[in-house]
Amino acid sequence: MAAEGAHVFAVARSPITADLVTPEGVAALAALGEVDVLVNNLGGVIPESMGAAGFLAIDDDAWQRTYELNLFATVRVTRALLPGLLARRGVVVTVSSIGARAAFPPVDHGTAKAALNNLTKALSEEFAPSGLRALTVTPGPTRTAN
Repeated sequence: MAAEGAHVFAVARSPITADLVTPEGVAALAALGEVDVLVNNLGGVIPESMGAAGFLAIDDDAWQRTYELNLFATVRVTRALLPGLLARRGVVVTVSSIGARAAFPPVDHGTAKAALNNLTKALSEEFAPSGLRALTVTPGPTRTAN
């Protein structure tokens, strides 16, 4: 995409570091400039929920942390970059999970991903007339070495 003239940057552990779970991290990202395509790929299962023995074993703090990581970070990043995306008739791609549609444990993670799916659909319906495309990718389980 950079070879085609797009302004590309990645926020991760490197090359650009920002904690997107915080408003300050999102502000640092937004300060980098407008984008044509936003890929919301932040998320995961928090350690406290990883081995939880069901719904009753997940306390309020774990639920809050799960939603901060898997939903609110995406809400904040998308809101911060949306004006530029609209100006450029851009695209928002949100990586969710098959857990949004199937009740895989842990329940807090799946419900947060279901909220992402709904968020993306709402963005599409509200902003498609302005030229924004919004879509969700919902990968299933993967086998990894760890």
